[in-house]
Amino acid sequence: MYFFQMWFQFKTLHLVRVLVTWSLFLFSLTGNVFVVWCLRKRSSRANHFIMFHLALSDLVYTVFVMPSGEVAQLTGFNIT
Repeated sequence: MYFFQMWFQFKTLHLVRVLVTWSLFLFSLTGNVFVVWCLRKRSSRANHFIMFHLALSDLVYTVFVMPSGEVAQLTGFNIT
């Protein structure tokens, strides 16, 4: 029982960092999905093409890198 109490103790700074990162994750995910959805059929101009692929790359970063960083933060696993 004591092990689980120690496992789930968070410092306030860690909790704030996790909450800020997850809110940025949701904001980024929503914004990039909206941009991709708006530009999905109107990619005839070069700037639409670039904006579409920038939103896709941001979406990939948001989905794969941000959650893995927070899992590392929560578990205490340091990659660097």
